[in-house]
Amino acid sequence: MISQFFVLNPRGNCLLIKNYKNDLKKPNETAEILFHKIKFSQSKECPPIFDYGVPQETQTKNLLKFVPQNISRNKTPTIVKKGLLKQKKLVSKEAHDLPITSFRQIKKASKSPIFIDITEEIVFQFDSQGSTERSELSGKIDIKSFTGISSELTVVFNELVIGNHKKKIISENPIYLEDINFYQKCNISRFDQDSIITFTPESGILNILNYRMSGQYIMSPFRIFTNIGSITSKNISLTIKVQSNYPMNKLAKDVKISFPVPKEVCSAQFEKLNPKNEIIKFKKNKNKINWRIKKFIGDEQLILSLNLILLSNSNNQKRLKSQIGPALMKFSLPNYSSSGLQIQNLKFNSKQDSNKRTLYVKYQTYSGSFIKRF
Repeated sequence: MISQFFVLNPRGNCLLIKNYKNDLKKPNETAEILFHKIKFSQSKECPPIFDYGVPQETQTKNLLKFVPQNISRNKTPTIVKKGLLKQKKLVSKEAHDLPITSFRQIKKASKSPIFIDITEEIVFQFDSQGSTERSELSGKIDIKSFTGISSELTVVFNELVIGNHKKKIISENPIYLEDINFYQKCNISRFDQDSIITFTPESGILNILNYRMSGQYIMSPFRIFTNIGSITSKNISLTIKVQSNYPMNKLAKDVKISFPVPKEVCSAQFEKLNPKNEIIKFKKNKNKINWRIKKFIGDEQLILSLNLILLSNSNNQKRLKSQIGPALMKFSLPNYSSSGLQIQNLKFNSKQDSNKRTLYVKYQTYSGSFIKRF
C-alpha cells in the first residue's frame, strides 16, 4: 500500500506531493532523503517507473495490490451546533460503496433535465437614412444533457425552407434559410417535407444544427435613428433615437451604444435621463460617447439629445460631421429569435424517457455587429 507519492525534478525539488496513510514521521523530508540516496548511491542504476515518458512495470495486475479497496469513513458528529452544519447535506455512508454512476442516479430527481439552447448572432448595418445595407444571421442549436439517454428524441420545427428548395408551402409564414448542416447522427429523412429531425441525445453538450440566413427575412430587434442638428464654431447638437421592435413581455439587459466624436470636443451636455436605468459618459481620452441602458423593454422608444462643446473654434463643418459616428450597439436579448425559427414540439420515442426527462427550450439573440451611420 502506498504511503506517499511525490514528483521530483532533476534538481531534487519536489513538484508534487500527496500523503495517503499519514504514517510517516517526517513526511516533508522523505523526498529529499530519497533524492540523496539515489544521487550519491554507489549503484547508479535505479529501476524507474517512467523512463523518457514510457511507463515501466505499470501493468494493472502489478499495481492493483497497492490500491486500497476499503475506504475509511469518518464518523458523523453526534453534537452539532445550530446553524453550523446541516445533517441533510451529509452523504450517507452507503454512498461510498456505490459506483459513481449509480450514486448520481440516486441523487438526481426523477425528472432529469435536458436543455435545448437556440442561439442566434445577428449582423446589421444601416446607412445615415436608416436603410439596411447589410443583414446576416448565424444560428445554432445545442443540446445539454447530464445523463445518457437510450431513446430517440423527435424535434418538430415550424416550416423551414432551405435555399432554393422547391416544396409546397403549407404555413403562412415559412422561415427561409440559406443553408443548414446537421449533427452526423441526426435522422433527417422527414426534414425536407415536414421539418422534423430525430436523434439520440448523448451525455454532455451536443451541437445538432447550424444555420445561416440573410436579407429581408431577418427581424431586427432594434432600429436606430440619428440626426445631426446644428454645427457651429462652438458646439454640435445631435439626437439618437432607439426603438425596440420586440413584444413588451421581453426584456433586453445591459444594452450599450457608443460612437466617436471629433477630437475638438471637450465636454458633452445632455438632457436629464433616467438615472436608475440609463448611464451616459463622455471619454475625452478616446473621443467617444458611451450610452448604457440597463433594461430595455419591448415596444419602447428612448431618445438621447446631446450638445457637444468644442474646445476651439472650428468652421470646417464638413470635417466635423464626418468625424461623428458610426454608432455601435451591443445587446443580448433572451427569449427572442430574429430568424423566426421555433421548436413546435419535442417528444421522446420511449414513454419511460418521456416520464423521466424534463425538456427546457431557451432562445437567445445577441449582436455580432450592429452599426448605424450618422
